[in-house]
Amino acid sequence: VFLLILVVLYVMRLNRKLQKALAEHGRELAVRRQTEEALRKSEEKFRTILETIEDGYFEVDLSGRFTFVNDALCRISGYPMDEMIGMHYRKLTDEKTVEKLRKAFHRVYETGRPEKALTWQALSRDGSRREIEISVSLVRDTAGNRTGFRGIARDVTERVRAQNAMERERAKLSAMISGMEEGVAFADANDVIVEVNDYFCALVKRKREDLMEKRLEDLHTPEILEKIRARLSVFRENPASDPVVIQRPLGDAEVILRVQPVYRDHHYDGVLLNVIDVTELVAARREAEEAARAKSEFLANMSHEIRTPMNGIIGMTELALGTDLTREQREYLEMVKMSADALLGLLNDILDFSKIEAGKLELEEIDFDLRSTLENVADTLALKAQEKGLELACHIKPEVPTALRGDPGRLRQVLMNLAGNSIKFTEKGEIVIRVDLEEETEDSVRLHFSVSDTGIGIPSDKITAVFNSFEQVDGSTTRKYGGTGLGLSISKQLVEMMEGRIWVESPGIGRSGIGGPGSTFHFTVRLGLSHAKAVEPQGVPHIDLSGVPVLIVDDNRTNCMILKEMVTHWGLVPTVTANGKEALERVSTALESGKPYRLVLLDVQMPEMDGFAVAEKIRALYKERTVDIILLTSIGQRGDAARCREMGISGYLKKPVKQSELLDAVMMALDRSTGKTPAIITRHTIREARARLNILLAEDNLINQKLAVKLLEARGHRVTIASDGKEAIEAFLKGGFDLILMDVQMPEMDGLEATRAIRKKEGELGGHIPIVAMTAHAMTGDRERCLEAGMDDYISKPIKPDTLFRVIEKWGGSPQGKTEKAVPPPARGTSPEVFDRTAAMKVVGGDEDLLREITTLFLEELPGSLDRIRKSMEQGDAVAMEQAAHSLKGSVANFGAERARRAAYALEVIGKEGRLDGADEAFTALEAALSELEPVLKKSILGDNT
Repeated sequence: VFLLILVVLYVMRLNRKLQKALAEHGRELAVRRQTEEALRKSEEKFRTILETIEDGYFEVDLSGRFTFVNDALCRISGYPMDEMIGMHYRKLTDEKTVEKLRKAFHRVYETGRPEKALTWQALSRDGSRREIEISVSLVRDTAGNRTGFRGIARDVTERVRAQNAMERERAKLSAMISGMEEGVAFADANDVIVEVNDYFCALVKRKREDLMEKRLEDLHTPEILEKIRARLSVFRENPASDPVVIQRPLGDAEVILRVQPVYRDHHYDGVLLNVIDVTELVAARREAEEAARAKSEFLANMSHEIRTPMNGIIGMTELALGTDLTREQREYLEMVKMSADALLGLLNDILDFSKIEAGKLELEEIDFDLRSTLENVADTLALKAQEKGLELACHIKPEVPTALRGDPGRLRQVLMNLAGNSIKFTEKGEIVIRVDLEEETEDSVRLHFSVSDTGIGIPSDKITAVFNSFEQVDGSTTRKYGGTGLGLSISKQLVEMMEGRIWVESPGIGRSGIGGPGSTFHFTVRLGLSHAKAVEPQGVPHIDLSGVPVLIVDDNRTNCMILKEMVTHWGLVPTVTANGKEALERVSTALESGKPYRLVLLDVQMPEMDGFAVAEKIRALYKERTVDIILLTSIGQRGDAARCREMGISGYLKKPVKQSELLDAVMMALDRSTGKTPAIITRHTIREARARLNILLAEDNLINQKLAVKLLEARGHRVTIASDGKEAIEAFLKGGFDLILMDVQMPEMDGLEATRAIRKKEGELGGHIPIVAMTAHAMTGDRERCLEAGMDDYISKPIKPDTLFRVIEKWGGSPQGKTEKAVPPPARGTSPEVFDRTAAMKVVGGDEDLLREITTLFLEELPGSLDRIRKSMEQGDAVAMEQAAHSLKGSVANFGAERARRAAYALEVIGKEGRLDGADEAFTALEAALSELEPVLKKSILGDNT
């Protein structure tokens, strides 16, 4: 038993030892597994890094054969990995470089220190050479024995090429600087001279070795240094500094010094000096200036001496023509006046030509109205055209802005020259002046003018020569048409001064100068957009023309097109006919259908049946029914006005007809509310009917100012703005106003206080000026408070145009008729930036049906418009994006949607510049603006509340 117990105890002890040994072994296995896993992950991570880096990695044995390479090295060498493993590195280069690499590997082997940035030329598999930069280190085993090499290889081909190119450029630049006929010096950021050329040394009379590494102040040229020193501190502080040009004497020479700061990474890095000897140029300039001054003085004296007797000749001739003369005497005097006018025109051309040659001609920058300018040109030339039986017409496209800024006098001069030439060289047919919009930006426009005629034309070999000075198509002494040949040359230079160009199109010379192929002179100019928005005053009364049927009768196709475009823009519904017979047929058909024409615009000069005959037959067809006939004539005859009165014709206007005058005549003819329409409407009666008031507008809100000014000036009123009550009182004291529109709530002094002050002054000075309150307050008692303060009337904001004009007519003594059709207000809560109903109604001439029609069309086309822009952006087509955005911009502008218009314009500008960066943000802004506009249009115009 005892032995058994001993055995059991011994076995138990052995078991414990065995268990302990097994536990130790388990722990060792776990540690080994963890170590192996860590090594595996580390190796995997290492391999991943090697495979993803851009640099090549390699391992070679002591014999120089690759034992490991990564993908990057394979890409650099052009060899696949399976070929590179076991390949000797000598296969990747030539014998000369192999020796260089062998020595490098040997140094690493002997010293144990790595070799870095070793550059060599490698041969790729395709035979091309690459510049490679490697770093090599030694590989040892666990026992410390040297077993091979590992390294990093980087392809530096492009860097080496760039360095070589830089060296070549540096050498080329150095050679250029050395050979320049001007002084060049460069000083670093510490003002130490690091480079000079021989010419600079000669100018400052110093040797190159005396200048290098010297400071700028050591140049001992105080005439120049005093200017340079003043700029160096500015150059250091402001990285956006511009170069400085100084003209100073340097010893006996006159030099121009250009001081150019040099920046690197927005930090001042030095200064470049260019010195040019201009001694001879200065002397030559002085001589030229003296000669030009003498020439200008001579021309000024000659102009004065010639104009003085010329004015006497022209003035006395005009006085003589106003007296009783025989037919023969009148002919003689008219010939004298014609010759004097021609001589005066010649003198003006010579003076302009001389000014242009001398660079003394300058353009004005003033606000003007394009339509008025063109109509004045047409008025001036109308008599000459009528004397030859020619039609003269002006056509301004509706999209052309007319409130512009520039030099209207010089623009008029170019048009007068071109149109005058057309009249001179045309015996039969027409002359048409057209204006198209070529380009529009936020603050300027490029306009395309053309002057077309049906004259003799210009032969192809003379097309370019016509713009040369003193050059004519027919330069012979027996030529039929006179002139100096200066007009077109001056026109060309004036157009170029206005940032444009001029050219001519013509098929050739016509037979006998009658019914020829004609010519078209084109020119473009860039003009600013006027902020004053000057508008040609409109006639009276102002009535709704929407839907009024009008018959246009004119055998001239151009006149028909212009008249149709005008009346359509005003809201009338036109029918166009080319002769009297067709017109009478249309009138009969309209009468039979119960939809007679309310107005007839009738040309007088027509073949077979003239305007008077047609008018007489139309009157007979209408019998007792009402029709207004306005005759348009190119050639006014004595007794025409009396004949019109006898026939009951409403109006008689001479061509070319001004758009504003025709609109006034139409409104006066169609108005039956006052019974004050004259017996016959002419230019004279239109001018008499226009009532212009001097209005003082006291308003502090800029948007309200612009809106009110635009509305008032459109009716011909003159407006002065005061931004607060104090300014209003100061303006009132200066006098000259017929009416005051006074905002109630203004800073400094409100409208009520200003009105009390004005009424107090009137008590001292006498008189009474009507004051109309304008206020956003519409609570009970507001009107009474305004009247108690001394105001005469009250209108609430937002101001409705028809309400405003009724009040102005009431207190301003204007005979204008009331607006029968009020413009509906915008939807409540809608910003005018999103949708401006007033602007939209103006576009459609007050026609609600037309507005609904174009709204429906716009909303139908909108998804497609956005899709075209989106696709052009995806395809990277900037031109297509520009075109699509431009088209959409024009569409949204019809609704006064300024926010959407600006967003579309931003995309258009991006496309015009041929880029797409920023297009995504601009398109997002456009979508946001349209998402605001679309529901407003649906609700306020189409009545869709969904």
